[in-house]
Amino acid sequence: MIAQRKLFIASAASILFLWTLCGKKDPDTQPVFIIDSDTITLGEAKTFVPDSSLAKLHIITAAARRTALSQPALPDLDTVKYNPVFSDLSQRLSLETGQEWSIPAGKYLFLSGKALLDKAANLLYPQAIFFSVDSQVNATVSFTETGKQVLLSKTDTVFSGDSINVGNDDQAFRSLLSFSLILHERAAAILNEFIRSETISTDSMAGVADMIKGLLADTTAAEPQPVKKVAARKKAPSQRALKYRDHASIKNSINKHIPNLKALYKKHLKSNAHMSGRVWVNFLVAPDGTVISAKLKKTSIREQAFLRPFLKYVRNIRFKQIPQQIGDMSFTFPFEFAPE
Repeated sequence: MIAQRKLFIASAASILFLWTLCGKKDPDTQPVFIIDSDTITLGEAKTFVPDSSLAKLHIITAAARRTALSQPALPDLDTVKYNPVFSDLSQRLSLETGQEWSIPAGKYLFLSGKALLDKAANLLYPQAIFFSVDSQVNATVSFTETGKQVLLSKTDTVFSGDSINVGNDDQAFRSLLSFSLILHERAAAILNEFIRSETISTDSMAGVADMIKGLLADTTAAEPQPVKKVAARKKAPSQRALKYRDHASIKNSINKHIPNLKALYKKHLKSNAHMSGRVWVNFLVAPDGTVISAKLKKTSIREQAFLRPFLKYVRNIRFKQIPQQIGDMSFTFPFEFAPE
């Protein structure tokens, strides 16, 4: 009798456990807010806000703000001009923050940051900017019951504007970006740089490329030779290639050479003590990890004597091997140089 009772209890416990397991819903599939006619789940919100260290409250709030602030710009968006910006921004954020930023996440972040800059230009006080942001969110976004429960269950403040004085100061605007869009300091600094410059568009980058070609032109070169026809190489789609050679791997490969690059920089500081800035290099890397080409995409350093040996060195960096069928991989990496 006792044995039968134990068997019955054990069976009941097993059934209850299985029922609980099967009945438990994946939280990432739960809808948290609706924008226009699109229902955004928590999992989708995380793709807009890749920072895994944030609490659920901040992920939902940040995703709602970034999408809502972006909405007015989307219908008139010049995709030819801005798609390279979104791609470069997401790549830069991925490399420097350690989080995987998709191009759509970079797009919504950039557009919402631009919207904040416009508000900061027209509103004097941070509190007024925050009120304007939340008014726009409330007019655009409808939180679901799940989203409301998350927001109401938390008592911590998402941001406080008392200590921010925006004005025209870069540091203040980075603080505004950080508080309003819920970004860490480094990500806010990168976003601010992209918003302020907008020199990464297709037209302006072509101008920079022409300028760099002139800067690095070898006047002692022989007469031009007939151009040989070369079979087109297979380039890997970024997202597919990143499954094999991710941002962390790229950064690790380059970091091994930072001491030597710093030594090269210090050597040239002796002849120009004020030389500093950032050099963006566009790499084309073969599946075996060798660099096919490394070209300047953008640079604030103009010293030819430094740029030539710098480019010669980075062309010898070896990256992680990936399957041959994936093809060549193209990406941009920023190198920053400043006196210590």
